[in-house]
Amino acid sequence: MNIHNLLCRAACTLALSACATTAALAKDSGFYFGLGVGQSSFDVEREPSGFLVVTNSIELDDDDVAIAMSLGYRANPYVGLELSYNDLGDIDLSETGRIQTFAPTQTGTGVVDVSIGVRGVSLAIVGTLPLQKFELFGKLGAIRTEIRGEGRGYGIGGTFSTFVASASEDTTEALVGVGAGYTAGDSLFLKLEWVRIPNLGDKMDFEEADTDVISAGFQYRF
Repeated sequence: MNIHNLLCRAACTLALSACATTAALAKDSGFYFGLGVGQSSFDVEREPSGFLVVTNSIELDDDDVAIAMSLGYRANPYVGLELSYNDLGDIDLSETGRIQTFAPTQTGTGVVDVSIGVRGVSLAIVGTLPLQKFELFGKLGAIRTEIRGEGRGYGIGGTFSTFVASASEDTTEALVGVGAGYTAGDSLFLKLEWVRIPNLGDKMDFEEADTDVISAGFQYRF
């Protein structure tokens, strides 16, 4: 083998090695799509619905299924930006007591059922610490939520008749989160994540509910 052929083979080997290295590094940056499913927990500060003059009993369900879909971009292995749509689930309340509606003549003993749904869009900066196939990450951002509530009351006695009331609120709050994940393939990344949204909502009957979401999910990295 002459020196010319040897140099050509060496050049080809180096070129192929460079292409392979570039392909490997491509997964450390670029766009990704993510999906997460878990449980949301609302730590509400004010439980009564506001429709009852006297409350005899309250049944509150402040845990629900949460779903998040995200589109992100990693500028490098350490810093990225993530846009997400978040369905945080519902808060459900059933309250029994003496009811008085907006009309003074409509009073009596009854039951009020309230359901409050929380949906929102978030934008966060994501910092990542790569540890070979494992990654630790944290995020800091803001979420714009629509909080929509509906209350339905019906009487047991007295002059009270059935009523339906609804209200909605848009609010912007801070968002923080931490998590860990594992690279399961060239494009697949599995993760566990905890996110907190403090003081979510300040005008609804459920005021300033600290919200926690624990979820498992994946990212598909392009």
